Amino acid sequence: MGAWLYDDPSFALRSVTVRRGTPGASQSDSLDLVYVGCNRNDYDLLGEGFTALLAVGGQTIGEGARAQPILLATRDSSSFTVTVPLQREDFATHGTRAPFELSSHSMVHTPMGDRPVAFTVHGRVDLSDTTARWAAEGGPVCRPGVSQLPGMFDRRVPLVPPKDQPPRMPAGPGPGGNPTP
Repeated sequence: MGAWLYDDPSFALRSVTVRRGTPGASQSDSLDLVYVGCNRNDYDLLGEGFTALLAVGGQTIGEGARAQPILLATRDSSSFTVTVPLQREDFATHGTRAPFELSSHSMVHTPMGDRPVAFTVHGRVDLSDTTARWAAEGGPVCRPGVSQLPGMFDRRVPLVPPKDQPPRMPAGPGPGGNPTP
């Protein structure tokens, strides 16, 4: 066909882990956000870093970035982590449920050039005295292994002939240049 087909990679938030800072030190608590990226294209993609901005109850509580590149292999999925240091650790009172929004961005290198990719997920966080349970709304379904271009086969010729039949030659021009059935 001579043309590239491109589909933005999809991302899903797989898990959120709290990383406690050192008491009395300048290092505050942070969140490790584990993402899964899915590339349904017929070629590799390379993400140039990944940024994440987390807001709870409409207030920004942290922003982080991953500087390392992210390889999204052909028709496959990849997991990666972005650490978000918390700017505000008192973002909600214990025993409450608060809505959150996570906005993420990356620049993806493709055979056609660089493409900006954005990803937003909404959900809620339930806080207790000892835990924070993060629940994201369902995002795009990632089905790695699915090619964007369906294979083109001549359905008249079996790829593997039955054992009792010899292989057939594909239909071609017959006498007079007309294709034979």
